[in-house]
Amino acid sequence: TPDSLLSSSELQECIDMALKELPPLQRSVVSLRDIQGLDMESICKILDVSESNARVLLHRARGQVRNALDKLERNR
Repeated sequence: TPDSLLSSSELQECIDMALKELPPLQRSVVSLRDIQGLDMESICKILDVSESNARVLLHRARGQVRNALDKLERNR
């Protein structure tokens, strides 16, 4: 339906904007993990960070994206 198409494009735009606003390392971690599907070991090697640091970066990045989605939902 037109509403669902608008909703999905609006949702994608919101996610894209949230990702662009993330600090570079957070953006890289969430992109490698959630978009490209890499495992944490590979991500740590690529970014040269410890696993605990990568997990913190991922948690913070997902939180920022989640906050952006919550804000979108409240504004609808």
